[in-house]
Amino acid sequence: MKKILLLMALVVSTVFVFAQDSTEVVTASFAQDLLGMEGRVFGIALIWAVLGMFINIFSDVTRRTKPSEHSPVKFSMKYWLSDNWRRLVISFLLIPVAIVGVEQLFGVEMSRFVAFSIGYGSDHLIEIVKRKGVIKGATAVG
Repeated sequence: MKKILLLMALVVSTVFVFAQDSTEVVTASFAQDLLGMEGRVFGIALIWAVLGMFINIFSDVTRRTKPSEHSPVKFSMKYWLSDNWRRLVISFLLIPVAIVGVEQLFGVEMSRFVAFSIGYGSDHLIEIVKRKGVIKGATAVG
């Protein structure tokens, strides 16, 4: 659990580093070369994508099967995190890659809606894969 929190803190700190307006030419060109887009655009897109991911997670929590034998009757955040930590890690790793790749693969200009859709859609895809039993250690409960 500490590793997940550390990874999430690293992702959040990376967002703030790239979202800062840098006046140094070296830093700006490095971010441009690394990401293929301005660091601020990437940071804002990452924030919108994470928002989309959390909205999908919230809808997943509200759609959960309450009488399932695997889950407690009353919602437990501790149980949910233990059941979904792999999904969260994969989502946090997939979202930045998708943000950088969507312009190159599909020719779509990055916007807040596109970034939100990346976050929502990628987490929903991972949720479906988890339910199919592909993510090991996850309970495949519909």
